[in-house]
Amino acid sequence: MAQSPDVTIRLGHVAPEENIYHYAATHFAERVAEYTDGTVAIEVYPGAQLGGDRDLLEGVQLGTLEGGYISLAIFESMTPVLTGFQMPFLIDSYDTAYKADTSEVAADALATLEDYGIKGLAIVENGMRVPGNTVRPIRKPSDFEGIDFRAPEAGLQLRMFELLGANVIPMPFPEIYTALQTGVLEGQDQFLQTWVGTKAYEIVDYMSLTQMYTWPTVITINLAVFESLTKEQQAALERAARETQTFAYEKLPDLDKKAIGVIEEAGIEVERDIDLAPFMETLSVLYDEYAEKDPLVARTIETIRDLRGE
Repeated sequence: MAQSPDVTIRLGHVAPEENIYHYAATHFAERVAEYTDGTVAIEVYPGAQLGGDRDLLEGVQLGTLEGGYISLAIFESMTPVLTGFQMPFLIDSYDTAYKADTSEVAADALATLEDYGIKGLAIVENGMRVPGNTVRPIRKPSDFEGIDFRAPEAGLQLRMFELLGANVIPMPFPEIYTALQTGVLEGQDQFLQTWVGTKAYEIVDYMSLTQMYTWPTVITINLAVFESLTKEQQAALERAARETQTFAYEKLPDLDKKAIGVIEEAGIEVERDIDLAPFMETLSVLYDEYAEKDPLVARTIETIRDLRGE
């Protein structure tokens, strides 16, 4: 018989409810309840109710928030060790992403978060990022030039779009829709479900399936909270996190297919046949630049190249 929870963990994320973020976070919560026999309750707060990604990360680190389903990119404000998972054009498929996210190097990178008071349980994939804008189709790097383009508040993504020539505007996720609507922004990149879930696709005219990098999240728990759990409860959370990785991986292809259908039905001009070589060449400098930041970044890049058979 299920017990009343001994521990309640608030888990915040920034995405709307109709999004893989929420589906996966809810799956994690359900599995935790099952595997702890109800002694640990995960309460999921979607839609940036508890703040943007940076707020969530700081809250989990400080202990003012027990948990977060936090975009991996924002961890660069704390440490570069996870940036290897988002190098441009490195991860070429969800198969590669799943293998990378469940690899030994991923576990080692997550373990370093404990130095910052955070337990990283798993890296979970959410989708490939694609740019959209109101100015022109993106077919080559120079098409970014002069576009007022939102980038996540993370160094790697800011550098990517600076190298491509955009007028880069760092901005928290919750502010994007209004900024596009009012013309403060002319473009942004998101994974397909978020374009649809936030209805931002209704504002732009052009979208390009460049799929420059993936957008994973990290299931995080404040380290002191995690260490206060019994060994059995800790193992249950780790098991639930691993199963959430698989859950998301299996759902993504169908979710992407549905999202692109909605976007094209709305009359958005979608560029599919894009020569990616010029984009790769423009952004290739980032590999050495980031590999030098931390040995784990270099090892992540090497591991993912091996997974691709390079």
